[in-house]
Amino acid sequence: MAPDACHPWSPVFGGVPVPLKRTLPQGSTSSSRAGTGSAGAPAAARRGGPPAAAPAPRLTIGRAAWTVTYSLIHPGVYAAAGLDPVRTRAAAWRNPAFRETLRWSAERVTTYLQELGLVAGPARRLWRSSALL
Repeated sequence: MAPDACHPWSPVFGGVPVPLKRTLPQGSTSSSRAGTGSAGAPAAARRGGPPAAAPAPRLTIGRAAWTVTYSLIHPGVYAAAGLDPVRTRAAAWRNPAFRETLRWSAERVTTYLQELGLVAGPARRLWRSSALL
């Protein structure tokens, strides 16, 4: 066994061969899987932009964003410091620096999800209340 055979990126890991290239189903070609057509432009660009997302995934992702931002700081931290957790959490959410830090930290994923059409409709309200927009 080679010295690097147990490395997770090696072709053999744990005795199981791992393909180094992506394999395509039989009958597929790499150009059909890449999302480009004969014009050379990505399929989404030829259609005039990203496809509109269904409301259920939008709401699910919006709810996840809201839950994550509200779960970042456990209220018990404020209680451990001798502060009233309800009033201190409310004060933190009113703090513009805190909200800007949240926006900054999620900037890349928010931009990506907006490009996919997943930050729109009723879910946009959840994104705003989570301080990510």
